[in-house]
Amino acid sequence: MKKIVFILFLGFNFTMIYAQDLFVSTGSYIYVKDEVVFVNDDIQLDFDSNIYLRKGAQLLQNTNTSIAKNSDEGELSVYQVPTTNIFGYNYWASPVGVGIGNTGKGDVPFDYTNMHKPASIADNEISSPQYGATTAYDATASAIATYWLWSGINVNHYNDWVHVAQNTNAVPAGQGFTMKGRLGLGIVLKDEQIDFRGRPNTGEFKVECKWVTADGISQDWQSTTAAGGLPSGNGLYVASLIGNPYPSTMDLKLLFVDATGAINRNTFLDGKIYFWQEGNSASHLLVQYEGGYSTWVPGDLADMSDHGTFAAATFKKYDGNGGVVDPNTGNSGTNYPSSFNRRYAAIAQGFFVRTEDALNAATVSVGGDVTIDNSMRVYIPINQPTAVDVFERSASTEEAQEYRAMSHNGVDYNNVLNNPTIIPEITIASDINDSFYRISKIAFREGVDVNSYTKYVDATTSGGFTTDTYFAIENLNLLIKSLEYSEDVRVPFGIIAGKETNNVFDIKVSDLSNVAASVNIYMYDKITSIYTDIKNGSFSITLDKGVYNDRFEITFNNQALLSIDDDFASQLQLFQNNGQSEITILNPNSLDIKDFKLYDINGRLILSKSKLELKNKYTFNTSNLSSGVYIANIKLAESDALISKKVLINNN
Repeated sequence: MKKIVFILFLGFNFTMIYAQDLFVSTGSYIYVKDEVVFVNDDIQLDFDSNIYLRKGAQLLQNTNTSIAKNSDEGELSVYQVPTTNIFGYNYWASPVGVGIGNTGKGDVPFDYTNMHKPASIADNEISSPQYGATTAYDATASAIATYWLWSGINVNHYNDWVHVAQNTNAVPAGQGFTMKGRLGLGIVLKDEQIDFRGRPNTGEFKVECKWVTADGISQDWQSTTAAGGLPSGNGLYVASLIGNPYPSTMDLKLLFVDATGAINRNTFLDGKIYFWQEGNSASHLLVQYEGGYSTWVPGDLADMSDHGTFAAATFKKYDGNGGVVDPNTGNSGTNYPSSFNRRYAAIAQGFFVRTEDALNAATVSVGGDVTIDNSMRVYIPINQPTAVDVFERSASTEEAQEYRAMSHNGVDYNNVLNNPTIIPEITIASDINDSFYRISKIAFREGVDVNSYTKYVDATTSGGFTTDTYFAIENLNLLIKSLEYSEDVRVPFGIIAGKETNNVFDIKVSDLSNVAASVNIYMYDKITSIYTDIKNGSFSITLDKGVYNDRFEITFNNQALLSIDDDFASQLQLFQNNGQSEITILNPNSLDIKDFKLYDINGRLILSKSKLELKNKYTFNTSNLSSGVYIANIKLAESDALISKKVLINNN
């Protein structure tokens, strides 16, 4: 006989309903408003029985095995709100499946018949008619446009997506799916909610994310993606659309580490979560889409109070080839959701995970099955300044005395939320060709090397733009770079200019979070030897087509890294011998030269020599160069001191 026990926990200002296991008989229901229900084992919902979760109520279950699952054909009902108009995508993962008779326990697939619309916006509403379906492009107030329902597992091409058509290809629990935004008029209405109804998911899920490319072509994923987004070409690794499968909040950090912070999990993944963010799309045509993938990294896995770092998507309108249609569109570069909110996935939140890539790992992982289980579930009430319940909307402006949370996994969330590890962050906004912004993040974390890629705290860019900015680390293009702060730290800043001429970049700090007022931030141009304050101003430059990975640096002081004694440095002479068409370096003091680079006046690298032998004289042929002014950079092996000189070459 099933046993149900209700216990009221009054501490920390919220009530918890506890049940060892939960049975709801035929024709009965449980209504829960703004509370948490905790069930230690399984739930049986008899025919025509219901659990209604309203006003932020959530359900936690303790079972963590594939055996102890819920059963029968009664339904749990929980609301979620789309965040885009009818032309924009939401990525979902259903917290329920189609209820079936008590022939066995188990999580069951989801299809559009699980979606209902509340009959009214009253707090105590329990009636929700089922949405119908339409094959038209536009959803209506009573019908879902099934054309836009797609799931994506092991996606590497656009044709890898699977259509969740009417009455076919139901989505297994744990997998995600796409759906075009709001149902109805395409305007923001407070009462436009989707009521997910069905058997509540619980326990452990395995969702495949494996390297399954058929063509065998090994290419860098960054160069094979579609404009602004995840997979499109023959990439070296793949992505899967999964999501929060529970009727409760999910701690995404626990996808990568257990609750003790000691055992890494799903290690074949690349250590990041990717969220789709929608702009102001005004059409179903690809040419008018505006959106992209944002990136969240979980931070130090050994520190549960490190909420990770979040970098917003690069919004732009695409022409199908990465080109800009409307130069006046794009995101503002500010006011994005915090890392805190992104760590805690909302009910029904869908997101992408990817396999590790060859550039970030010693060996390529073929992938595996992503494990999701009940230990990742946490209850965080929504009436406090956090957006965990609403995908990506801004946090509440109302102040709360303290955050309230609970889970059975052993993490002290009340301490984690109220005493987080402070990670100072610098947001850099690059306005590219007055068309779109690339948002990059620098995060100050102790013990992280600025010159190397570190999994879980750094992130590569998630879009293959022909014109872009990034942190140039270990031949990678990073949009998140963690490092240990020092005034002497220099962060290589890369720029790729795609047009033949007139690639315009305006780069500035758009936001500072927990960064001391005394910290200065500059862009340093090695060619001009000029430092530009991007904390209080902006760095503007126009470049010709090319890749500029060695020219620019983000610095925290405006002095050369090391000064060299003037008398000593003056004995290192560089001049152009136009009669012999060669550059000559006289090195009477036998300075150890690490490398020599020659740039034209537009900053393009013309000549590069490294690992030079220790000599008193060097010569480099310039007969093939056009006449003009060039910049010669000589880097000394000792402490990377840099000497820069202008050279006039005349080959007429």
